[in-house]
Amino acid sequence: MNLEEIINKLNKYYERKLEIESLLESPEISIDRKLTSRLSKELYSIVPYADIFQELKECQEEIELFKNDPRVLSQVENKVDGILSNLKRISSGKMVDEYEGAIIEIVSPTQTISNKLLDMYVSYCRKEGYSVNLDGSIITVSGLNIYAKLKREIGIHRFVDIKQDASVFVYPLFNYNLAINDKDIRVDYYHSSGAGGQNVNKVETAIRITHIPTGIVVNCQDERSQKQNKDRAFEMLREKLSEKSLKDDKERLIKEKKTIQKSMKLVREYRLKNNSAYDAINNKEYDVSQLFNGGFDIILNDVIV
Repeated sequence: MNLEEIINKLNKYYERKLEIESLLESPEISIDRKLTSRLSKELYSIVPYADIFQELKECQEEIELFKNDPRVLSQVENKVDGILSNLKRISSGKMVDEYEGAIIEIVSPTQTISNKLLDMYVSYCRKEGYSVNLDGSIITVSGLNIYAKLKREIGIHRFVDIKQDASVFVYPLFNYNLAINDKDIRVDYYHSSGAGGQNVNKVETAIRITHIPTGIVVNCQDERSQKQNKDRAFEMLREKLSEKSLKDDKERLIKEKKTIQKSMKLVREYRLKNNSAYDAINNKEYDVSQLFNGGFDIILNDVIV
């Protein structure tokens, strides 16, 4: 891959950096703490690539400027080698994330196109040993680092032969087995009501737990002992917190989907009659039949930046 191709590939990080910086300044985004946190994390991860883009762009201009001066040209080329070594170093850890998996949503005008893309992702994920759940046009993939691998697929997938486009969205899958911090809860003990014999009147076996940050309150008095009620109350609280987190994330994803749609770009063109697919990110042609039969890793293997 020559310098011009590398710069062209890095350009998307520079443009995304500018886009995120603009989004973070938006009042509508700033009030959403989870989305702001997500965008800030993404910005942190792409800044090194955006910086390298600018450095290589400057070197490219210097190469053109000093192309007739061998001494200066040699210095610039050495500088480029150093920048590319740094790029290789940070790229080696790029396909790593902290999520439980990924959710892939395919929006397509026809079921035929949707099925093609579903086959491509599902066959690859299963071949790689990931747990896959398919629900209509939505794929839930459980496993480490799959979001980092597949988020490049966000965008427009064009089927040239039938002149139709599909949109692919990829979201991170969060862990909803939430840890509960002692400082975030208040535990109250009180007497159980109803039948239970003399023990009910003497011992405060019922439990009320209040989760202070969210205001969620759970009560349990169904078990015979205080410990059993406390254990059950904590189970109930985790369930309530998980439900709230899932609801909050669904709302966030709807908002994020609207943001993604505004800036969607072409990811790949599929020419089924020619058995070829042009990947706009890698700027390379691939074998369609291989992609649709678990060979998606041939694209990932070409992802340098």
